[in-house]
Amino acid sequence: KNYPKALVVYRQFKTQYPKHEMMAQAMLGEAWTLFQQNDLKSAKDIVQKVRAQFANDAIASLDSQFLLGQMLITEKNYAAAEKVYQQIATQGDNPRASDALFLQAETLFGLGRFQEALDHFQKFADANKDPQLLETADFRIAACYYGLHDFAQARDNFRTFLQRHPTGKLVPDALFHLGRSYFEISQKATDLKVVQANLADAVKNYELIRAKSPNSELLTEVTFQLGYLYAYLGTHDAPKSLALFQEFVERWPENHLVPEALYQIAHNEFAQSKFAAAISAYKQLIDKYPENDLTPFAVHEIAAVYRTVGGAMLRQEQFAQARDAFQNSLALYPNDTRTTPLAQIGFGEACLGLNQLDDAENAFNQILTANPQNTTAQFDLAKVYLAQGKNPSTNAKAVDLLNKVMASAR
Repeated sequence: KNYPKALVVYRQFKTQYPKHEMMAQAMLGEAWTLFQQNDLKSAKDIVQKVRAQFANDAIASLDSQFLLGQMLITEKNYAAAEKVYQQIATQGDNPRASDALFLQAETLFGLGRFQEALDHFQKFADANKDPQLLETADFRIAACYYGLHDFAQARDNFRTFLQRHPTGKLVPDALFHLGRSYFEISQKATDLKVVQANLADAVKNYELIRAKSPNSELLTEVTFQLGYLYAYLGTHDAPKSLALFQEFVERWPENHLVPEALYQIAHNEFAQSKFAAAISAYKQLIDKYPENDLTPFAVHEIAAVYRTVGGAMLRQEQFAQARDAFQNSLALYPNDTRTTPLAQIGFGEACLGLNQLDDAENAFNQILTANPQNTTAQFDLAKVYLAQGKNPSTNAKAVDLLNKVMASAR
């Protein structure tokens, strides 16, 4: 693989032996060497010269076609590559027609023409016994069904692949796609038992990747998706879901899915009433990824966490902690017509418990300005007036508010 030196020698050969019978092979060797060094333009130019100069040399023409196809695939020009390989594959007496059929199938797969690719791979698999190419063909057959969204067939073919090639290099990819097939089947099922069974099978295959292929490039995505799968399985698997999302954030902190993982961590912690941990995760998402699409949802939900904490503190008569929690909620999400009054009432009641009557009065008046018929705010404001002492003016206001509350209750 000393390509620079090989290039020098090929060119020396061409200069010294311009009429030699192996000139075509030397030119193709030069083109292959340039291809290996990613100089596709120069390599392609030489291939075209070979095809023009040695049009009657069957071997040179065939080799040049294969090399041209490889270059076109590298350029992701699958349509052009498919035409090149089709020309070879249709030559029935060509000893390399089978190889061309395989490469044609690969180009069709790259084009997303899964049904055509499937037909070609199946035809190749029926006729070819090369174990290495058969492994790839068997995998691609299953992958074609997956691409066609025929997930039941994909599942069955990936399982067959794993039985035929238990130690193959594509086993992690097969396990991953098998897990995805189970998941997709679960999403279309209506029977809860079928849903749970397919989710469990998806988990089993992903866990096999983590156990048997810890260095796989798929591990990052597998860990992330397992977090979701355990969440889908139910509350009894919530701790596993949480642990996997936490592992994901710790091991791959620069991954683009970290904001989503943080959101799921916070959501999970909140569901388990671990409010401090939920707040910490939401804050990390909000502070580190302010432009992320999930950040507005995180702001809304952390405000909800603070309201929940405030309510719990209020019931325990820990008024200072309740006041601070409701204050944080209002600061994060001040304009929601549905939730803001709840936080304002909680804040006012906490202030009332602390005997901070001016702050409590102001909070309840803000609610009544927006909604004069809010009976909770009317009742709480009456308590503020009564707490201010024997004052005829405020007592009269309290009586008026209490009459309104009683009238609304009739």
